[in-house]
Amino acid sequence: MALQQQWVINIQQKLDKGGQVETDELWTKHSIYKVPSWMKDGEQPNDDKIAGYIPEIISFGPYHRGQSHLQQMEAHKWRVLNHMLKRETQDITQYLTAVQELEPKARACYDSVLSLTSNEFVEMMVLDGCFVLEFLRGREVGGYNNLGYKENDPVFYKDSICHVIAMDLMKLENQIPLIVLQKLLEVQYNGNATVDVPMLVMSALTPRWVTVNAPRTEKHLKDMRGVVATEHGSEPMVHCLDVFRRSLMYQPESSSNNWRGLIWNKLKLETESFEEDCGQSMANCVSDLREAGIKFKPRNKLPFWDIQFKQSSGVLEIHPFEIDSASETVFRNLIAFEQCHMTNSWDMVITNYIAFMDNLIDTAADVAYLHDAGILVHHLGSDREVADLFSRLEKKVYVDTKKGGLRDVYQKLNEYCSKRRNRWRASLQNEYLTNPWVIISIFAALLLFLLTAVQTGYTVYAYYKPPS
Repeated sequence: MALQQQWVINIQQKLDKGGQVETDELWTKHSIYKVPSWMKDGEQPNDDKIAGYIPEIISFGPYHRGQSHLQQMEAHKWRVLNHMLKRETQDITQYLTAVQELEPKARACYDSVLSLTSNEFVEMMVLDGCFVLEFLRGREVGGYNNLGYKENDPVFYKDSICHVIAMDLMKLENQIPLIVLQKLLEVQYNGNATVDVPMLVMSALTPRWVTVNAPRTEKHLKDMRGVVATEHGSEPMVHCLDVFRRSLMYQPESSSNNWRGLIWNKLKLETESFEEDCGQSMANCVSDLREAGIKFKPRNKLPFWDIQFKQSSGVLEIHPFEIDSASETVFRNLIAFEQCHMTNSWDMVITNYIAFMDNLIDTAADVAYLHDAGILVHHLGSDREVADLFSRLEKKVYVDTKKGGLRDVYQKLNEYCSKRRNRWRASLQNEYLTNPWVIISIFAALLLFLLTAVQTGYTVYAYYKPPS
């Protein structure tokens, strides 16, 4: 029976549309994603796991626009925009015109089809983008008073609200394209801006949520900005979360030794042994590694993710880092961005780091030991909560330890743990050389043995060569 002609025509139209999408390659321009459902693990919308991706107080961009629990801040957005226009003695049409020119590029940043009209989209970008700039500028210049806001401002002078806004600005689904923010900043400064958006982001959102002793001085921030701006070469920064992520890769020793180059060099050196040892993984937690004789030491050199293991001394060096109530949300969204945006395992720096730390931390005892070693500082209720946090972060996340940037550390640890003499030595130290009374007893026994041997030696000597 002949196929229905209209049915075939409809299918051909769908094929043509699919071919056009592939030709346009729109997905290559995406940078602001809806977190995939498989990463949310099928939890209910009110669960903490999903809540970590949803803004708590304010929406930026289209994904959470109009949600009821975020409506209270909409009036403040318009108030802030009005305040900014009066302060700069500018007209709103300047901003609308500038953003309208960027609309196709800005729309392409979002991976979901947007139902907003052109006017609605441009209005949203200007309204949300200007609020973000005011928020960042107020934190960068040392206070909102310099921007003309009174000390009784209901938003900017309340630390608790500013903290939540900063957290919402770290969420993947709640981003404004960096090209839009930069254009708005240029309009605000009439083309003579002395700062750029990445600098504002790093001043307001330095990695204090992650690392201990994060760079805070103006010189460090300028150095970091130079490193962040050149890390990806032709790959521009795409939004605030991306800027924050790249700031975590800050390596003060030399801007030429960027994180990507460092990882690539490691991978290049390991290529020859890759075929022979294709299954690099580590199931050993801190307690197991200690039984194998491995010691833990703080590594006070940035970047924080660069974990080092010295086989000669059996020392694993990890940069001190801090865990608090914000850490899970920050890490969740950094990992989600890497999972959605990065194509290579060695680019998933945060994902690989969290996977490594999850391997290390199994129990509350592991957390306690890392704390005592000066590596982990946390402000949660208990050590068990920290262990559970890392377990949740890695759940249903793709990690390729065979190609990740920490592959050489896995390999060296496995080699060290596989040698029995290391375990025997560690067993001797852990079981017999930690208690001072045991050490004294062993020393006394050795001394008694030595004295007995000397006495026996003199007795034998006197027997064969008696004194004349």
